[in-house]
Amino acid sequence: MASIPVDKKKQLRTIAVVSAVLIIVLVAYLLVFSKKSQSGNQADESIRTVVVVKDSIPAYAQIKSDMLEEKKVPATEQNANAVKSIKDAEGSYTLVAMVPGEPVLKNHISKADQNGMGSGLGIKLDEGTRAMTLKVDDVSGIAGLLKVGNRVDIMFAVSADKSSTSGNVSNEVKNDTTAVYLVQNAPILALNKNLTSENKASSGDASNSSSANVSTYSVVTLQLTTEQAQQMTAAMASSGKLYLALRPQDAGDATVKTAPISTSDLIIK
Repeated sequence: MASIPVDKKKQLRTIAVVSAVLIIVLVAYLLVFSKKSQSGNQADESIRTVVVVKDSIPAYAQIKSDMLEEKKVPATEQNANAVKSIKDAEGSYTLVAMVPGEPVLKNHISKADQNGMGSGLGIKLDEGTRAMTLKVDDVSGIAGLLKVGNRVDIMFAVSADKSSTSGNVSNEVKNDTTAVYLVQNAPILALNKNLTSENKASSGDASNSSSANVSTYSVVTLQLTTEQAQQMTAAMASSGKLYLALRPQDAGDATVKTAPISTSDLIIK
């Protein structure tokens, strides 16, 4: 068998040494890279994004994106109820007052479509309007058939003595009553303390079956303009009485023009 020349042996040894060094360097590099990657992942896992308040926000105010900012915090400092994205809080309403730097918590905000009393009646009001509550009975409250979301007109009736003349005959009407179309197209916000019209009666209660579709309420809360609220206050403080008249649900904001009418107008010609 022919022997390998000395020079050839040296070349093979050199190649083997270089290859071994390269393998060692490659293994070392992979170990260092793996440690850095693990360290980076651990760092990422220990940091969380939370939403905090930028400026003070009062209770029952609608949250806008410019009121908030996102902040990186250690996972150990993050509340389990913390909101993690501004989009998740935008458009909601605060249930408590919030101060700058305070994390926004899920149990401190409420979506606009949540009708629980905790959300506050104020969030249901249109801008520039006021909520007022009117006491009603079966007659003035339309026999308990109103629902939240219905729209009503409000009539005001007040009595006063009045003398009238018809031809050559002088007539005096005692307790002459005048009816005025006081408010039109007022939305119903609540019946008693309920912001919804859900029937609370048990479906299995036979005694309630005959009136299952009739609600029972003694007060109605309405959305009014500031002028209407002023008129209602004067009417409620007088000796007169207020009556509700239900409008068609699709009547829009159509108004009726009618002059006040008195009992004497009906019986004296």
